Amino acid sequence: MRGPRSRVVAYLGALPEAERRGVLDAANDHAPVQQTLPEQRASCVEVDTSRVRVERLREFGGPWLGQELLRQVGLDAFLCETISGGREEIPWAVMAQVLVLSRLCDPSSEL
Repeated sequence: MRGPRSRVVAYLGALPEAERRGVLDAANDHAPVQQTLPEQRASCVEVDTSRVRVERLREFGGPWLGQELLRQVGLDAFLCETISGGREEIPWAVMAQVLVLSRLCDPSSEL
């Protein structure tokens, strides 16, 4: 067989002109040009708050705040100095912090 061995893998003819130029520029390693987005007006929606409910609520600030508290008090440094490490993947000092934070965030939990 002689001649070029090529095949069409994508046809860009149906794209708008701006998108075709963008694909062509990307193929030629040209820097992308940031286009401005069209201005859109926000629409207002009325919500009946008496019919709104929250499901599967998760708290996320307690452990972070507790860890900051442990750091401010110096308990994390104390645990690292006091509890010696071994061959475990998670150091015992970190596990002690997890247990303290768990008891601080959810005192009545069995876990």
